[in-house]
Amino acid sequence: MNYKILVVDDEPANLRLLERLFRSEYQVVSAASGNDALELLKRHDFALIISDQRMPGMTGIEFLKRAATMRPHTVRIILTGYTDVNALVEVINSGVVYKYVAKPWVNEDLQQTIVRAIEHYETIKRQYELTIQNKRLVENVNRMERLCVRLIGETLDLKDTFLHQYSQRVSGYATAVGYRLNLSGAELEQLSLAAFLHKVGKIGIPDIFLDETSLLPDDEYRSREHCAERAVQMLASIPEMGEIAAAVRHHTEYFNGTGFPENLAAEQIPLFSRIIAVATAYDEMTMPRDASKIFSSAEAVEKLRDGIGKQFDGNVVEAFCKIESIEKIQETIESGITGMQLSESRIACDSENMCIGDVLQKFKTEPLLALEVLKTGNAEPNIKPTAELMSLMSKIGEAKLRLLLNQSGLPSNDEFTKARTIYALRRAVAAQLLAAHTGVLHPDEAYTLGLLYDVGETLLIKLFPDEMRGLRDFDSELRARQQVEIFGIDAAQISRWMLETCGLPRALTAAVENHPYFMRVNNPSALLMQMACEIAEAEPDQKSTAMNCIESSTLEVLNLSRNDLNKIFDRVNFIIDGRVEMPEEIPELVY
Repeated sequence: MNYKILVVDDEPANLRLLERLFRSEYQVVSAASGNDALELLKRHDFALIISDQRMPGMTGIEFLKRAATMRPHTVRIILTGYTDVNALVEVINSGVVYKYVAKPWVNEDLQQTIVRAIEHYETIKRQYELTIQNKRLVENVNRMERLCVRLIGETLDLKDTFLHQYSQRVSGYATAVGYRLNLSGAELEQLSLAAFLHKVGKIGIPDIFLDETSLLPDDEYRSREHCAERAVQMLASIPEMGEIAAAVRHHTEYFNGTGFPENLAAEQIPLFSRIIAVATAYDEMTMPRDASKIFSSAEAVEKLRDGIGKQFDGNVVEAFCKIESIEKIQETIESGITGMQLSESRIACDSENMCIGDVLQKFKTEPLLALEVLKTGNAEPNIKPTAELMSLMSKIGEAKLRLLLNQSGLPSNDEFTKARTIYALRRAVAAQLLAAHTGVLHPDEAYTLGLLYDVGETLLIKLFPDEMRGLRDFDSELRARQQVEIFGIDAAQISRWMLETCGLPRALTAAVENHPYFMRVNNPSALLMQMACEIAEAEPDQKSTAMNCIESSTLEVLNLSRNDLNKIFDRVNFIIDGRVEMPEEIPELVY
C-alpha cells in the first residue's frame, strides 16, 4: 500500500531531505508551517505526520494537538532538539505523539522508526474498523430487538387493547420507580421494555380468561402458566433480552418466598421483577378492567405498604410512593379542573360584548375552551359522545357558551402561552387536512384532537411548573421520556385521560399517543396525529427535512403520497404562516 505521509518543517532544506528519504516508498506531502499543514489535513487523510517542534507561529506540539483532534487515527512523530522535556513527556503520555526523534537524526534509524509507525497505524486502523463493525452489529441487534418488541406490542393490542394500554402504564410507573432508585439510562430502558412485556404470555390465553380477577379452574390456571413460560422462552431467544426475560419470568415472585414460579425470596428476585410487581399491583387496583373494583390512589398505596415484606420489596414500595405526581394528576382530572382554574394566568372575559362569531371562534381556537365544550356538550342527555366542536356548540347553545366563556376566561398574553396556542392551532389544521384527505377520522374530530393533543402538558405545567420548565427545550421524544421518569406518565397519556373524562371513547382518544417506538402500534388515527405534529413543528424552510423524517410505511398505512403530504404541508403554512398574534379567524377548508 502506498501510504501518505505529511512532513512539516519551516526549514526548506529539512523538507527536501525528508522528501528524498521517503518518497521511494511513500507518498510524501510537505508543509512549511503548522497552519499550512492544518489546511492539508482538512482535505487529506494521512497515515503518518512528521513534524518539527521549533517552528514560528505554532510549535510542533501545538500543531500535533490540533491534528490529533482532526485526524485521531493518524500516527504522529515529532522531531526535536530544543523542546522542553516536560512538555514532550506530557504529549507522549497523552497519546498526542507516538514517538519523538532527536535532531540531528540518523537516516537509517528514522526509516526504521517510520516502518514501526506505519505498522502501528495499521493496528490502529484495524482496531477502529473492528470497533465500527461491533457498533453496527450492536445497533442492528438493538434495532431487531425493538422491532421484535413492537411486533409483540402490535399482537398484544390486536388481542386486547385494554391490556396494551395497561402494559404502557405499568412501563411508565416502573420506569419512574427505577429513576428514583438511581438506575442508569440503559437500565431504565431495559426496565421499561420488561415492564411493557411482562404480560405478553396472555397473548396465548383465551379471551374469557384475560381478567385475572376471575377464578380459574386448575387446568386453565396451568394453561396460563404454560403460556407465560412460553412467552419467557420466546423473549430469551431474542439476542440481548436475557435480562428482560428473567424479569418477566419472576415478576410474580413474593418477597417472602411464597410466590411462583421458583419461590425466590428477597434479593434472589431480580430487581426489575420486584419493581414490576409493585407497578402492576398499583395499576390493577387503580385502573381495573372491572370499574366496580377500583381503588383510589391513596387506598392502593396503603395496600402496597401493607404488602411490604410479604409480597413487595419495601425499598421499591417507598420509591413508588415518592411518585406523588400520579395521585395529584388523577385527582385534578377527576375534580374537573379545566378552563380558568387550570391556568394561573387567565384573563377575565365579558362575552356579552362579543358577537356570536367571535365567541365561537374563541372556543374553536383555544384548547382549554375547546375542552370545556367537549366536557359540557358530551354531558348533555341523549347525546352520542363526539369530538366535533361545531356540532357540540350548536347543541350547547349561545347563552351557555357565553356563560362558559365568562367562567373560563381567555388565555394570557405571555409569549410562551401564545406560542403554544399557535402550535396547537397549526397541529389542528394539519390533522383536519390529513383526515379530510385520508378518511381515517372525521375532519372535525381530527381538528379537535389536534387542538387538544398536548392539553395534558398544559396540566403538567400547571401542577409542576419548575419540573416542566426544565424540560421546555427538549425535543418531543426526549421530553416524553423525561416526563415518564419524573412523573410516571407522559403528557399524551394525561391528554387521553382528560379526553376520556369528557366522554370520548377510547377508540377515538387512542389517536392521542406519543409513546416510545417499541410501544406504538399501527393505529391509523395515532399515525395521522403524529404526522400532524411533525408538520406543525416544522418551519417552512425545514419542509424537506420534516417530510423525509416521515416513514414510507406510515404513508402507506394512511394511503398518502409524498405529493399529497407536500400539498398539506404548504397549506398549513399558508393558513397560519408568519402570524405573531392568533389569527382572528381560520379560513374555510375545502376538502
